[in-house]
Amino acid sequence: MVVLNVVMITFGQVIAYGIDAGFANVSGGWRWMVGLGTVPAGIQLMCLAFLPESREFLALWLSRSFGDGRLPMLSVVQQGFLSGGAI
Repeated sequence: MVVLNVVMITFGQVIAYGIDAGFANVSGGWRWMVGLGTVPAGIQLMCLAFLPESREFLALWLSRSFGDGRLPMLSVVQQGFLSGGAI
């Protein structure tokens, strides 16, 4: 998974370089370069609202909401995660 992530980042940088090279000789091309760079970030920001919470976020939220350090009964997978055990 890590290798795939790095390959996709590198591939995205190559594509961005190619697009920016196309705008290098256009009048005001730097504005297009910056403007087009905000499109993927904007899409990612909109999609962020639809992502589910991670187990780490839920564990932190539960521990803060109960205050006394105890957690309510969780599923077996979450209990193993919170106790540091490998499941």
